[in-house]
Amino acid sequence: MRNLVRSWMALTIGTMVGVAVMWLIAPMTGEETRRVLKGNLADVQGRANLVIEDVQEKARRITDIGRRVVEEQKTSLERGAEELKSVKNAS
Repeated sequence: MRNLVRSWMALTIGTMVGVAVMWLIAPMTGEETRRVLKGNLADVQGRANLVIEDVQEKARRITDIGRRVVEEQKTSLERGAEELKSVKNAS
């Protein structure tokens, strides 16, 4: 029982010392910290939006390239099919 009381006292004293140290060395008040965090959040959101826009633009470019490649391959295959037909008909 005595050890339990000592443990609780040590925990209580440690908590009180920790709170006192925190108050003494805290660089900003809670309000200031919240203001800074909100500003940082706004910065991160702005940068995230720029990254999203960049990724969307790159995706559009890749899609356009893919469409062009598919169209070129389709045209090439159609030409090849026509040549095979003409060779077959010539035989």
